[in-house]
Amino acid sequence: MPPGSGASITARMTIRFHKMQGLGNDFVVIDRRQGHFELSLHTMSRICDRRFGVGCDQLVLLDAPDLSGADVLVRFFN
Repeated sequence: MPPGSGASITARMTIRFHKMQGLGNDFVVIDRRQGHFELSLHTMSRICDRRFGVGCDQLVLLDAPDLSGADVLVRFFN
């Protein structure tokens, strides 16, 4: 597409997740331990957006641990 044409290409991917709630907060949990993939801050923001995404208060990413003896690396995004 020529620059300035106003057109854009949108890449789509399927992301498996669990949505959980407790004490008035809801969370989207994405387990990336079996197959790590990058999520940009823009993509994470869209997932959390209640109008355009799944909608949540916090996004929780489960990753492979970077310390020996650990089971999981948990990262919270508020």
